[in-house]
Amino acid sequence: MTDGEFTAFCSGYPDYFIEITAGGEIEIVPPNFSLTGWRNQMINTQWGTWAIRDGKGAATEASGGFVLQSGARRSPDAAWTAKARLRELDSESWVGYWHVAPDFLIELGSETDRLPKLRA
Repeated sequence: MTDGEFTAFCSGYPDYFIEITAGGEIEIVPPNFSLTGWRNQMINTQWGTWAIRDGKGAATEASGGFVLQSGARRSPDAAWTAKARLRELDSESWVGYWHVAPDFLIELGSETDRLPKLRA
């Protein structure tokens, strides 16, 4: 899907959080348990503070989507991408989904998550 097609598709399901695997499979991602959400907020508070002080990259949280080279569309719980790499994005990608893999990311697992799926 193009960015526009993906956005239109997601607009048809406003109550769902949707990602796409490298194989093109659509995944409906359920909301986190409240404890996981709290833990993720603690990570992102520290993550964002560090990124601002460091100044060399952009920190994003779970609502920021990335389009990977494999075609997967993912939204990691926390990600950091070097500003030098972001400057290479075209203007459409800059204001939309970043077509770049983050340099570092955190995917916070909950008790119901399976490690092989998180690694994939």
